Amino acid sequence: MKKIPYAAAVVCLGLCATEIHAEPDPLARCEAARLAAMGQRISTKLHCRAWARLTDIEVPEACLRAADDEFVRLLVSIGPECADPGAIVDLGASADETMSAAAATVDSGSPLPDLSGRWVTRTVLGANPDGADALLCGGPGEPECPDVFVIIECRSDFTQEGETLHQTSVCSTTPDSPEALPPFTQEGSGPIDLLTGEFSFEGSVDVPGIFVALYKGEGVFSADGSSQRAVTTAGLGGDWLWLAETSGWREDD
Repeated sequence: MKKIPYAAAVVCLGLCATEIHAEPDPLARCEAARLAAMGQRISTKLHCRAWARLTDIEVPEACLRAADDEFVRLLVSIGPECADPGAIVDLGASADETMSAAAATVDSGSPLPDLSGRWVTRTVLGANPDGADALLCGGPGEPECPDVFVIIECRSDFTQEGETLHQTSVCSTTPDSPEALPPFTQEGSGPIDLLTGEFSFEGSVDVPGIFVALYKGEGVFSADGSSQRAVTTAGLGGDWLWLAETSGWREDD
């Protein structure tokens, strides 16, 4: 059977359907894009791990990052109906859970070291150049964030208990942040896969005198447990306000 390249399949989501339906249902188009994006993310990350096992190296962070970035870009490209930040975080976490379960059936790699300790995280929020309610920029090898309006740095105490990770953080805007917020706290917890390093979390953030919000995210730790990268969001009243990239590293190394 002749294989259809993934890129062609994605294009077909927007074009092939129009040959059958003059006006494709936006919800169906979004659901199809989400299925395709999740499938591609799972497949790409398994290939990242396969290459690492074959060549006896740690799973390349750049490979995992490319899978995450493409997942977000695809969903945002479909339109606002597919770019809800909360849904993107949840779908990414679900895809990673499926990938990790598949990896565990055949991968005999070493588990992560204990992640407990003091960490520093940095989150950059700004406007998305395509006008969608999402942001993917500011990391190594990625475009500079346009119209940055706040840069947040947190010092977090991580406590790992088996396959659950807890964090409590004290955060503030950085000196180079265009907008300033008073120091605030946040706390959260969630599961972590000890083989693949994939994790998700939920919690709350309390900015004194401004708001108390829910926040959540999903991401991956490096194989040596020295750094992490996540996609995060926060919301009020059920509305998730942004999608931002958070990077982190151990402060106690």
